[in-house]
Amino acid sequence: MISGFKKIDAFVAVVESGSFEGASIRLNVTASAVSLRVSSLEIELGVKLITRKRPCELTAAGAGIYRHALQLQEIKTNMQKALAPFLVTPDKGS
Repeated sequence: MISGFKKIDAFVAVVESGSFEGASIRLNVTASAVSLRVSSLEIELGVKLITRKRPCELTAAGAGIYRHALQLQEIKTNMQKALAPFLVTPDKGS
């Protein structure tokens, strides 16, 4: 997994599940970790992305960023596919 996408993945998971708890199950991390990742992304971008209520809702800025986040996830998937033939695994050797 490409670790630079953890914040984006957390943001998308919250949006799609509607909660930090749902996102934590989807990502197999604690809800606190999801919250920290999303908060860190918000600080980096300088905007609130999600209104923290039940269910979580996107802010206007979050709605715009969400579309780009989905594109970034698609880029990540394509990068992983492109790298797959070059990865060293125990059965492939080095």
